[in-house]
Amino acid sequence: MPAIPEVGDIVFVAMLDTRNNGLAYSPGLVTHVWTATTINARVLADDNTVPWMQSLEYLDDLSGLARGDLGYWSWNRPPPLPGNEIPEPDPDPEPVPDPAPEPDRLGDQDEQAQHLTRTGNGPTVDDEQALLAAQHGTPDMAGFYTGPEVVDQADAAEAPVGSACPAADDIEDGGESE
Repeated sequence: MPAIPEVGDIVFVAMLDTRNNGLAYSPGLVTHVWTATTINARVLADDNTVPWMQSLEYLDDLSGLARGDLGYWSWNRPPPLPGNEIPEPDPDPEPVPDPAPEPDRLGDQDEQAQHLTRTGNGPTVDDEQALLAAQHGTPDMAGFYTGPEVVDQADAAEAPVGSACPAADDIEDGGESE
């Protein structure tokens, strides 16, 4: 008799290899335990879905299942399918070169300024300040062109009562005017 699963346990669930990057099983998160051998699970397949599989029955060994046999779970990891074995690491791997060292940081701003070069890129318009002022108004005290000044609605004067649209008193029973 296997250990009784609990909600939150990770088990192995039989999957379609076409939905799981060639593997016939995936890890599954137990979401409900019906009996000691029957569970529901969210399956973490190697694709962009997270299927919910219900009433999965326990099997000691998932590797004996035929392709497409679903509805089973196990505590034991099945061996990989032929061709899906994880290669053994190379016993004598090539040494990885050290990453390029970081260049020395320049000291203060004066030293950094000596490394600046002129690019020759100048303004693309003759009078940039006039163009910005025309589009956004005059700059503020810090020199930023922020656009027209926004008026706070609380500060805005209320419209006089007489300036509102006149009521349609001459229309009978709310009908349309002629």
